[in-house]
Formats: sequence, structure tokens, C-alpha cells
Amino acid sequence: MDGHPFDIGAERGRVVLVYFGYTHCPDVCPSTLADLRDAVGRLGPDAERVRVVFVTLDPRRDTGPLLADYLVSFTPEAGAPFVGLVADEAALAASARAWGVTWRSAEGGAYLDHSSVVTAVGPDGRARLRYGFSQSADPAALARDVEGLIHGA
Repeated sequence: MDGHPFDIGAERGRVVLVYFGYTHCPDVCPSTLADLRDAVGRLGPDAERVRVVFVTLDPRRDTGPLLADYLVSFTPEAGAPFVGLVADEAALAASARAWGVTWRSAEGGAYLDHSSVVTAVGPDGRARLRYGFSQSADPAALARDVEGLIHGA
């Protein structure tokens, strides 16, 4: 978000929740980010050991400053601020493929149809859990799973 590359390896010791979406998304992105905020907010002091990373699927419109402004409203009171990432088209395509994310332009490019998956990377740096998110996600269940990853369960 600040123009520097993000190194997920530097987050070892934390649980990293990775989500691909875009700021102009009218439905699943804001609800998923709200669910992530609620889940992290349930962790109490353990919230400091969690990082949420939002990777934009729309780098043409989602600039670093726009992402920063957008994510402020989702960052929980306790815990690390959410991180927004912007990549060029080639890097985004490779990264999305590696994380199992799909998307395509819809409605003349105004919107994107995309998968809504959060990947939980454990403190050891390995992908541990994948959550398919919808408008009926359960932040309490996600919080329990994240606590399990934090404490090695």
C-alpha cells in the first residue's frame, strides 16, 4: 500500500488472512471484510497476531491511497491494520492463480465476477485453511479457527 513490496514471509509468527477483491464490489467484498473485522475483533489480545491482507483484483481503479481509505472502515479497533496490495496485471494474474482465485470482467468492465475465498496462512507461513465466503459467513467460527492456528491447535 505504501509502494513497497509485501513479503508474507516477514509475517511469520502471525496468522495472515488473504482475500482478493476490489473496492467497487457492491456486495461480497464489503461483507467479507466486515466479517474479517468482526472475527479479528473477537480475538482480544490475540488480534495483534493476525494480519488481514486485501489484494485488489482491479489495479486500474484501486490505487494505494484509495485502498488505504477503503480499508480504514474495516480495520478492527484492536489488532494490526488491514493491508491493501496493488500489483500490475501480470503479477496479479500469477498471484491470483497461485492462491486459487478466479475473476473476470462483468457488465462492461464496471464490475468483476470473482471467487470469494479467504486463505488463512498459519504462523509457520503455510496455507492452512480456506474459507469460501458468502453473505452468510460466520465470523465466530472463523475467530475460533484463527485462535486454533495462533495457539497451534
